Amino acid sequence: MAPVPLVVSAHIAVDTPRNNEVRHDGIHDAFVVLLEINDIVFIFLLCEISAEYHGTDGVMSCLPCLDHLSRDDYADVYEPSEDTFLFIDALDKELTRIADAKPTRILEMGPGSGCISVHLLQQLQKRAVQCLPSCLLIDINPKAVTAALKTAACNGVGQHFDGLQGDLFRAIRPRQTFDMMLFNPPYVPSPAEEMCEGGIAAAWAGGVDGREVIDRFIQQAPDHLADGGCIYLLSERRNKPEEIRQLFKQKGFCSEEVLHRRAQNELLNVTRFWRVGWGESACDVNS
Repeated sequence: MAPVPLVVSAHIAVDTPRNNEVRHDGIHDAFVVLLEINDIVFIFLLCEISAEYHGTDGVMSCLPCLDHLSRDDYADVYEPSEDTFLFIDALDKELTRIADAKPTRILEMGPGSGCISVHLLQQLQKRAVQCLPSCLLIDINPKAVTAALKTAACNGVGQHFDGLQGDLFRAIRPRQTFDMMLFNPPYVPSPAEEMCEGGIAAAWAGGVDGREVIDRFIQQAPDHLADGGCIYLLSERRNKPEEIRQLFKQKGFCSEEVLHRRAQNELLNVTRFWRVGWGESACDVNS
């Protein structure tokens, strides 16, 4: 006679983040199941997955639907992580400012899955913005461009998006300008050979101090920013954010940190850079 398995299950609530932390793991309900057969106990953790996450203020936010992307896709395309979530939270914090500025042309550089710009357009749509901006996606990884455009289409805003494969601004016309730029750059300090690998490594490999791509962006971006335009840029402590702000300042930009957060061994921040006309009537670029 075959042994009768003994099954014991217990519900675990995993919905409360620890103090001053952000939980983005997407698991909001779980069961532990113990299965005993022939004196051997097997333990299973069954989780319900959600696209929701908690910010530090305890408010529940929603990521765009990414059901169209599989684990195989994430072998070639950067999967949303703590830097992505911080960027989204920063844009949510700035949403009133962005809506009031009425940008008509947005550029997201290095979109990866497309999560950031798609979320922004969804939020503007929820605010009943009459004319949603057009959004151009540029990524050196062609698979990322394809994935990001699919994310826009699957979330009902695909008609507002276009995508190009290319290295920063080389993909567009010399005088093409945008009202707003979003850039979550490759910021991890890395050896030169890792920067040359291409593929998924291009999503994080930033060279010396993690600054090689960021510095090139700073040199090129002002020529493609419309009057009164604004740039949202993510950086990490090892990138020397104060130096980045000084480089922009030398080009006539004001800056303000929007949001920062510790993620394991990284201290991340999103900073807004703008010329006079975005949000404030003037700023002291010499301060």
